[in-house]
Amino acid sequence: MSLADAEQAGLLGVGSRARHRLLLAGEPAAVQDWRDWAQSTTLPQGADLITTEQTQERMRTAFDRAGAFLRLTALLSALLAGVAIALAAQRYARRKTSEVALLRALGTSRRRVLGLLVYTLGALAIPSAALGLLLALGLSQLAWLFASQLFSSVPTVLPLGPSFAAAAMGIAVLIGFALPPLARLAEVPPVAVFRQSMERRVRRFDALYLIPLVVALLLIWTQSGSVQLAGILAASLFGVAIVAALLAALLLFVARRHIMSICKCSPTCTSCR
Repeated sequence: MSLADAEQAGLLGVGSRARHRLLLAGEPAAVQDWRDWAQSTTLPQGADLITTEQTQERMRTAFDRAGAFLRLTALLSALLAGVAIALAAQRYARRKTSEVALLRALGTSRRRVLGLLVYTLGALAIPSAALGLLLALGLSQLAWLFASQLFSSVPTVLPLGPSFAAAAMGIAVLIGFALPPLARLAEVPPVAVFRQSMERRVRRFDALYLIPLVVALLLIWTQSGSVQLAGILAASLFGVAIVAALLAALLLFVARRHIMSICKCSPTCTSCR
């Protein structure tokens, strides 16, 4: 919109929020002289001098925030995948309890059983991480070539750090969330072959299940890049876990009371539990 049309329409009166920007370009020496003059002169009220360094700093801040958001999104996805891995490992451990008890009854040591389980886990983790790494590098190379055709300032060397970091994060999540159920599986006693009640011994506290918590905290700290942000995110996830546990306990209580009301049995009846 031209200045004459804006003045004729009454858009530049009292209280107007219109802004006028003057963009200067030319020889670097001439631009620098004008910049020195503007910085040494008292500008009118409401006028600001915006340099290229300030513009780049604002863009850098915006890109840093976007990168932090993408890292946190990837972190949440990794933690959700870790929960799924923990559930799958727990189900695998329950299915293999009889087989492990039979191996223990045949004389296989606990360390040998744990080594076999870790070997199985590594046989799944390493090829999967290698395949994901190759796929990420291939897609990144295509995106890099496309960006280099659009922008001449894009470097030709593809950075390998993000792909290897993602692979390392996946292996860390797999080991941290799958190792505790497998380590508990290796502790199945040989007598569990004859007595199924010995297959699963409930413990009030198991230090092995601190491993997923430590892995999650380390990932949050490394990916957030800020102790304050890591603390806020960890506290938020902990609060969500507590609320989910309370809701699950409430649903189980309501379902149990409903079943007891249908069966019309006493509260001490074990068949409704």
